[in-house]
Amino acid sequence: MATNTQSFFMDHDDDVICVAICSNRTFVASGQVASRVRRDPETGRPTATVMVWDARNMTRNTEAPPPRGAGWTSRGVLGRVHMHAIHALDFDASTRYLVTFGGE
Repeated sequence: MATNTQSFFMDHDDDVICVAICSNRTFVASGQVASRVRRDPETGRPTATVMVWDARNMTRNTEAPPPRGAGWTSRGVLGRVHMHAIHALDFDASTRYLVTFGGE
């Protein structure tokens, strides 16, 4: 914000319904409606997606996860949990866990 610029996270492929920022403001989680592109590999049905991304550089984690207990270990995309939409999500106070609530 100090530079008076905007950046956009562009990895979603459908409407984003909810956003959560972890307490140390380094990670953001955003949830969308069922994707027209991302589909469950077993059923072929569209699935709702949660993206977890680094707020500092607007990218998802694509590297191997850090050692257990060393911090957030998401690979950046959580899918196949909710079928229609992600209605709400939030990090816990420690930022170790992300809770999602979605429609089936």
